[in-house]
Amino acid sequence: MSNLPSRSRLAEIQCSAWAAYGPLGYLVNGTQKRQRMPKAGKQPKVEDAHPLRYVENFRRQYQHFFPKRRALLLTPLNEHGVPKFVCTTVIPSAIPHPAFLDWQGSARLLADLCLYDPPSLPHQLPTTVKSPVQLLKDRRGNSFEWNAFLVSILLGSCYNAYVVSGYATKEVATQDRSSFSSDFAFEARDEVGKRGEKEEVLRYAVKPRPEFLSEYEEEMRRREREEKQGGIDEGESTMGETKEREHEGWVHSWVLVLPRANQMEGTSDGKPFFIEATLGEKRDVSHPGYLGIESLWNNNSYYVNLQERLQAENFDFQDRQQWLCVQCPLGTQSENMASQSLYLSLSDMETPYPGQRKMERYGEFLVERTGPYVEKDGLVYRRAKQDTDGNEDKESKSDQEKMVVKKYLHRSDRLYEEVQDLTTGWITHRFQDRPDGLLEHSWAEANFEDGLGASHRVKYMEGGREDGLWERSSSTSPQGKHVFTDSFSGRPNHLLRRQASFHLPLPSNSLSTSHFKGMTEEYDEGEGEKWSRVTYDLENSKIRVEYHREREKISQSTTEFLVPSPDERGRLEEFSMDNVHHYSVQGNKEGLTGRRLEFCQLLERLWDRQKAGIEATCRSHAEMKEFLATREKEKKSLCLTFSPFDRLHNQTLRDFRLRKEQEERDQSAGKDVANDPLRPYLMQLKKNWDDGVKLEREQALELCAGYLADIRRRITDRANFLQSQLDKKMEEMQNMERNYQAHLGQMSESDEHNIQKSMNEVGVSVRVLEARLRELQVSAPEIFQREQGRVHSYPFPSHLHNMSM
Repeated sequence: MSNLPSRSRLAEIQCSAWAAYGPLGYLVNGTQKRQRMPKAGKQPKVEDAHPLRYVENFRRQYQHFFPKRRALLLTPLNEHGVPKFVCTTVIPSAIPHPAFLDWQGSARLLADLCLYDPPSLPHQLPTTVKSPVQLLKDRRGNSFEWNAFLVSILLGSCYNAYVVSGYATKEVATQDRSSFSSDFAFEARDEVGKRGEKEEVLRYAVKPRPEFLSEYEEEMRRREREEKQGGIDEGESTMGETKEREHEGWVHSWVLVLPRANQMEGTSDGKPFFIEATLGEKRDVSHPGYLGIESLWNNNSYYVNLQERLQAENFDFQDRQQWLCVQCPLGTQSENMASQSLYLSLSDMETPYPGQRKMERYGEFLVERTGPYVEKDGLVYRRAKQDTDGNEDKESKSDQEKMVVKKYLHRSDRLYEEVQDLTTGWITHRFQDRPDGLLEHSWAEANFEDGLGASHRVKYMEGGREDGLWERSSSTSPQGKHVFTDSFSGRPNHLLRRQASFHLPLPSNSLSTSHFKGMTEEYDEGEGEKWSRVTYDLENSKIRVEYHREREKISQSTTEFLVPSPDERGRLEEFSMDNVHHYSVQGNKEGLTGRRLEFCQLLERLWDRQKAGIEATCRSHAEMKEFLATREKEKKSLCLTFSPFDRLHNQTLRDFRLRKEQEERDQSAGKDVANDPLRPYLMQLKKNWDDGVKLEREQALELCAGYLADIRRRITDRANFLQSQLDKKMEEMQNMERNYQAHLGQMSESDEHNIQKSMNEVGVSVRVLEARLRELQVSAPEIFQREQGRVHSYPFPSHLHNMSM
């Protein structure tokens, strides 16, 4: 070990290698597109020989000086089998789309765009690394190809990103999420970047109590650790860990994002972090899934980790004691970008999943993602919680599911989420932006017929209805009890809840008082409101009032009435104090004899509220039935909506509109043929083209000559009519002038003004007629030629097309 060179000596060898083998820039020219250079894209060029030899020489020197370290990924083969330097696989590209403005959108879109191929040999570096352009075509690749694509996008968005080659756990390298047993797994996947993020430290937040540790004891422990490692050679400790340490993890690649120069260390984005491109998630640099870093690179530089541990802690690449740098000369990447730039079409971004679907498993959850507008019902997300009890005798996969969550997009009924609890039978639909303010509809199917059938629960937006309703529920039990509940908020009468129970079975048309068992109303403690709960027992003809509990009291005051039977007009019979039972927490000092009028008025008030409550419940019951019928119609007539900013799918609408317009033009053209100018002449002969009657040549010539003679006659008649009108106006003009000259000195000013006004009107008519006559003289030949051409283009039988007129 004594003959190993020092770091300064290694730097000198590196510089001498640069001088001997020249710059590394020509490597980039070898990654041009196959379409543009068919032979050069498949075969190595002559000018690439020296740079490749330089990289090979650097690899031999590295293995000589660091024999315990694993070989580096320097010149893998591309998709054509040509060796290329890994830095040339990174192509900085700025894609003009809002999704690529930050790392969250870029990572999420890439994770949805391609399929991940886990490593077949977990402890060996890949021999082939495709270019990002080829990865975009194939829509699948390994972790190194994924990260080269993502780093290319991040560099185009001005991020300081690098491709990392290192070691990770088997779960990370294979995307094994079977250990996840809670909803945290897919909730973190739904919102990219949530997992691994730490809370931002506020500048003026109260700092936690510091831990008082002895610096002397810490120093002694550090010296003790150094003494235990004293037997290890200094060169060996610098080179990294042993092969046993390396084989603990799988070969894997991920992305490192370092803070930019204009970011402060105290900000949330001012700290380095990892991105797992295969999942589109952000990870902390201390994540336990990443075991070590061998090297990292971007489009300009390649860095080898020389720290004592493979798990890098210092990302200061200027520190030559920790990082070994291999740089690409300036100008090479610009040539690469000019010859091979990344391009994502709008259809690629709108249809992210290969095959329009993507399946993922998170422990006991199976997640299926679908592209927009793929399913007719707008389904884009399905998450099923499966039964993991190990039951093998179940018939299908759906029988093993305990809960299913579905998410929708672009539905006309504004449904965006559906939750099915298969253990309880409850199904929940959640809506947004509906005009009726509906937020949620839940129901559970029943095995018996009872009017409404299943149990239902409907929620509305608070304040979205004039009656203050925000929740309505209807439940039926096998014991023969049906309960209907309305919940309110913000009502002037402080009513919070109205609950009614019914006899079964319920009628199919409408409710009446005979169907009610009882009704309960609950009130808020508002100003002037003393009632807390009013219970109407319609079966036993009782009404019970419970008042709000007063302060420093442990019980409530109550009043209970035995309601007399009403008369024919619906009014109560004679009131009796024997039907009243009153309890007051203050004590009945005054007695009830002097309060007869008060209780009589209270009973009448409660009786009116009972009738109003029954009527309101009947209206609510009818409204619920109407709502369920409306939902069934919406499900049957479901259609997907298109955003006016969705250029991809609006193109489909545009093509549909163009086809419709073309069909309308064809129909109008057919109508013109049906209303052809020769049809009146054919009707005179009692013949029609639709009847399949063929004319002889002489008959066709006679029809055409007659039609053209009729056109000539119409033009002549029009000219003669205009000329006759012009002659009349000229004669009228001359008579008015003679009359004006004869009575010039005998007329008053008003008569003279009227005569001049009439002469001006006649003069305007004369000029208009002269203009129309001149226009007809000019256009008459054109009209005749147009009609003659129209006759020539008439759909005559084939043996009459070449007839001479």
